[in-house]
Amino acid sequence: MSAHDDEAEARAIEAEIAAFFDKLLDKLDGHARYGPAVKLAVAKGRELVLNYHTHGPQHGWCVSICTPGTGVPLLGLEAPLDELAHVRGVGREEAHCEPLMTILGERMVARFGLAACPRIYLNGAPRA
Repeated sequence: MSAHDDEAEARAIEAEIAAFFDKLLDKLDGHARYGPAVKLAVAKGRELVLNYHTHGPQHGWCVSICTPGTGVPLLGLEAPLDELAHVRGVGREEAHCEPLMTILGERMVARFGLAACPRIYLNGAPRA
């Protein structure tokens, strides 16, 4: 396979993933609790976080759409994330975190008119 073929295949896969996330955002939009929670956070200009995580070795990878909690800066304590929505079965392994969450973040920017892509967390901690 040539480099041109590899690039074309990579673009096609990326387009399929983007279409998957567009459908996911459609479903989230129609969800009785998740849709309003995400829309309210966006309307208030809250920063969004995509927390890619697993519930254990027997489970796949999920994403939580969150906002940063309010910590105690004087004591150097960070608050846990405030979960707005939870989606199971988004990935199959930890290595998928960065590419999948980057595409999801880009789709969210396009959908909600965000000023910046959501920050990416892995298992509740910011990606380095």
